[in-house]
Amino acid sequence: MAKVAERLIILREHNDTLLQKLYNIKKTLADPVLKPQIFKDPNATKKLFSQLLKDPPFFGDVESVPGFELLGNNVTGNMDVFMPMYMTFRDVNDWCDHAQKALEELANSINVEFDHEVNLLTMTDFFKVLVGFAKVVLLVNRIEEKKLLITIFNVLYTKVNGSQESNIQRVYKMFVDFEKPYVKLQEAFFSIQNHVGRALQNMLPVFDKGSLQYLNQKRPLEMLGEPDRIPYPAIDDTYIHIILHEEITEFVGFSYFCCPEALGLRAGKDSPSLKANKNAPDDRMWTLLLGKVLQNNFLLPLYGDEMINIHEPYQQLVKNYKTPSLNLKKDKSSLKAFEDHAAQYSAQSHRDKRNYLRMQLKTISRMMMDSQGLLGPKFQLVLALLALSRHELLWYFRHLEWNSKKYREVQDQDIAELVHLVEDMSQTCLKHREVIRTYHRKLLQGLYGPRTSNILESCRARFEGGQVLNVMQSIVDHINQSDSDLKALRLNWRRAEAYMSGYQFKASMLDQNCRLMFQTMLKVYELSRNIDEIEMQLVEKGSLKELYFYNKQVDQVFKDTLSGNQSQPLYVMSFVRILNSFPDNISKNLNQEMRKMIGRKSVSQGEGYLQSIVSHVRTMLDQLRGSPNGFLNLANQIGGDKVADRLKQRMLSRSSNSVGSSPNNPSSPNGLNSQSTSQRPGFESYYSSKNLIEHMTSIERNLTYCLFSLARSHEIAVYDTLFSPSEYLRDNLQQYVNQHLSLILMAKPSITKEGRNDQKTQDFRPPSQIMYELETFCMSLKIIEQCINVDVQELLTSALFDHMVNQQPINNPHNEADTIEPASMVYARWYVDMIYNSNNKYKLQFVPHKKSMVSTKDTPINGYRAEEYLDVNEMRVLARLMGPFGFKLMDDMLLDLIYQQVERLRDVISSLARVLREQEQLLYTEQALDKDMNKKFGGLENMLPIAITIGSLMEFRKCIKRSLRESASDYVPVIYKVLQSVSAQCENQSALVQKLIWDCGLEDEKNVGKDAVLNQKLESLVQASSVWDVLPVAFAVMLTLNKVWKDVDYNVQLEGWNNNAHLSITCFNELALALSACNNQDSQFSIDNTYTKFAEVSSMLLLNMRLAKNYEKQVNSCHIFADRLIKSCPSACTVSVQEEFSPYAMTRSIYVQTYEPLQRLNSITAEGTNSSEAQE
Repeated sequence: MAKVAERLIILREHNDTLLQKLYNIKKTLADPVLKPQIFKDPNATKKLFSQLLKDPPFFGDVESVPGFELLGNNVTGNMDVFMPMYMTFRDVNDWCDHAQKALEELANSINVEFDHEVNLLTMTDFFKVLVGFAKVVLLVNRIEEKKLLITIFNVLYTKVNGSQESNIQRVYKMFVDFEKPYVKLQEAFFSIQNHVGRALQNMLPVFDKGSLQYLNQKRPLEMLGEPDRIPYPAIDDTYIHIILHEEITEFVGFSYFCCPEALGLRAGKDSPSLKANKNAPDDRMWTLLLGKVLQNNFLLPLYGDEMINIHEPYQQLVKNYKTPSLNLKKDKSSLKAFEDHAAQYSAQSHRDKRNYLRMQLKTISRMMMDSQGLLGPKFQLVLALLALSRHELLWYFRHLEWNSKKYREVQDQDIAELVHLVEDMSQTCLKHREVIRTYHRKLLQGLYGPRTSNILESCRARFEGGQVLNVMQSIVDHINQSDSDLKALRLNWRRAEAYMSGYQFKASMLDQNCRLMFQTMLKVYELSRNIDEIEMQLVEKGSLKELYFYNKQVDQVFKDTLSGNQSQPLYVMSFVRILNSFPDNISKNLNQEMRKMIGRKSVSQGEGYLQSIVSHVRTMLDQLRGSPNGFLNLANQIGGDKVADRLKQRMLSRSSNSVGSSPNNPSSPNGLNSQSTSQRPGFESYYSSKNLIEHMTSIERNLTYCLFSLARSHEIAVYDTLFSPSEYLRDNLQQYVNQHLSLILMAKPSITKEGRNDQKTQDFRPPSQIMYELETFCMSLKIIEQCINVDVQELLTSALFDHMVNQQPINNPHNEADTIEPASMVYARWYVDMIYNSNNKYKLQFVPHKKSMVSTKDTPINGYRAEEYLDVNEMRVLARLMGPFGFKLMDDMLLDLIYQQVERLRDVISSLARVLREQEQLLYTEQALDKDMNKKFGGLENMLPIAITIGSLMEFRKCIKRSLRESASDYVPVIYKVLQSVSAQCENQSALVQKLIWDCGLEDEKNVGKDAVLNQKLESLVQASSVWDVLPVAFAVMLTLNKVWKDVDYNVQLEGWNNNAHLSITCFNELALALSACNNQDSQFSIDNTYTKFAEVSSMLLLNMRLAKNYEKQVNSCHIFADRLIKSCPSACTVSVQEEFSPYAMTRSIYVQTYEPLQRLNSITAEGTNSSEAQE
């Protein structure tokens, strides 16, 4: 039995290797980095190359030619470069000789009659070798430097060995013979043209099964067409034929221009397989078979991205090919019609086919996800779908940048989905390969084992006494053995099929049992591959590794898929997964360096894709967060002046519509006014345009799809690198969150024209604006957590911790300690400066009922108002932003300033302590109110500003504690209530519990009004001085100083003084509490004693002031000040003590006199309002 099968297999496999080597040579010579060193400087080698090309491969005397030193100085290195190239050309020459001989023997000597129902495997091997021959010849012809290469090699070889290489002339002759490749190919295969033609005719029904028309009519790839047959195995020959569709397209396209005589055969007369078909058109294969290929294709692959315009060789044929049996010159017009049809309709035709395959793949993929058991019986169907889809994808990328004036390009927006479905279906099959393997093993043993035995028995008489019977019997035995070598089974059948295709078995092939045996064994052959070659099957039918050669087009499709006009971000990760197959374009045993280079390039490309995806996620997050069409659009629409303007327009429209509106108004149908948009409830919060909602929804949808695509793959292997999309996204999001939190927290408002000369600039935006943008940012990040396993809260917490808490020093390369200043430090410093200088520098006013500072007309700040930052609501938001750590930082700054100011206050009192004690002794004498009080106590003039500053700092401390308390109560109510109970019930509290209590803004329930932190801070000042006992006397005496109270008026609407003197009351109260706590005295007695002393001294001085002449303007204001200070005492007994010195009737009359103008104004305003309502 001739080794026909082995020879065809070896030739086919060797052809793949040669094509790969030739392609690498061509690309190496074209690459400016990879090309040999001698080719990198054309100017230096111009004369040398000219001399070498005069009579290649002979070179003559070239050692004296300029540029030869580049060869001669490194002979060994150059030999290592040029030897593999020459050996490739020599292997090509040897392979072409063997291939041509094998094809001629098969067609002429053995006289195999090809029939797709009998010897489909042998026929496909035959055509693969023939097409491979044509590809090798065309690819060699595209290497422009081939003659120069072998000449340079001959020079080097001769220099090393002293003689020329023995095959150099034969290789050069091959180059010369194939300079006109189409003519040479026709000469090489002249003797087998008719044989090839009959074989191609026989393939016509096989080729048609891959057309869209057949798929729509017969529906072999649709599982839902016949639901009752879903569990049945897909083992029909149709699936084998569909899988061969791409290869048959190449067989037809290449074979006919190699064997043009075959084009003259007619289907009805010359094809044995079609004679029985009465309805077959009586026409030549030019139209019936070749026409279908030319009408649907422009480019067919040689190898990689090297392609041939398949219309070009036939254009040459119709110009000059004429023989006694065939005249193709008459078909010039029909060839042009084929080309025009391809230009106009091929792209759309292939797009329709891709849509069909995409829908079928989507349906089957969903079914296989739910019912993996169907993969076994339907694996052949899946392979057919993958093969057709792969062919269509390669066709699309092959023609994507095809430039032709006539070609109508049709962009396929769904191409990414098809890539994803092919990749996903392949991965599903690999994941459940054991299901497929087990099913087909049982199918072979249970069904085809007995069937082949019975068929062999029926055919035994025809094969009796020959080797065929022994081979067939061994094949049947292999099928019935569970642990058999299936590769041996398949090789044995290939041998038997090739042998029985010869002329000696021609009569036997007409027997129906024999034909049934061939058909059954073809199925056995294919099904056995589904047991031990599942991975290879999926690589052959479903691998997209060839997309490596179309990297530029793949990159563009990836970009369009990610962010194009009709993007499909749900499928972007498929482009990362297919990168792992790119190194498989180079055999592991052929070129390890090239394979490694492709692998590294694929890893870099995968990282670039992931970076693009993550960047796109960040861009969409930015659009959701801050774009005019994002979440901030809601704030712009329902907040600020826009709402006020809408409400104003509504009021104006109401007033205009009210004039002339009546039931008989002809402008209103049926006497009724139609309700306008501005009259609907809540109209001011409506989106101004539906497009805004649609655009925002589109952003959310694309972001969600992109995240789902990342979440689908837990890990993706690309060459030697393992990508984890979720972790990659998380790492990038951490940086993204840090950057944007920094922008949100530290962004400075733009300086307006009015605020250019402000003494206090805005270092950050108001807390409410920061919080709204922060919440908007968090809202956009929540989408990530819903789609992918990334803990957004952890990212935010870490970033906020860095910006609000981190104060650890970092050593720079110059060994200088740098500190990354957190936002909390910036906020604290800004607020403390604002409060500290609120009275003397920024002229702010403390409003008691608002418990905050506000700007006044004298405030030297025009770009913003102080209440935008210091309002109670803003402070609550600030508490959420800064938290206990930030407020503790601010409190430490405040305490330091309080300490400094109290120290100044002590120095002022200390300088007048003796005089104040003497004044206290003169209280009930005529010298109680001396005429020289201003001179005598002039040092107390600085006490009120100091006390006001201390009071403002202490009021702000109360504000931040109150804000902390309300924030904790609202956002951590459980912790707040537990600590509140602990504070009220436990006497001995640990330091940690006390800190937690402070963090929640709670006070010690058993020591209300006592600030332990403040007391600890002031303890050294209090205990180191004995002047604090005259503090109430100093405050009382301060009321008599004209310079202090000269321009100080009591504002009845403010219920305070225009110079913030009411803050000095806070200073007195807090100092009184601190003094009693620090002196370890009876707290309540000490406090009562302090306030009683002030009440006594101030009352006596105020009574004397009323009798004096110089105090008329300030006495009432001072009286109210004293009354307010005394009533702020924690103990009620002081009030009764005050009445002993200052009658209540007098105090009441002062208040009535002070508040009377305000009451009169209020009554006038009320009367005016009532009269207006009555007139309406």
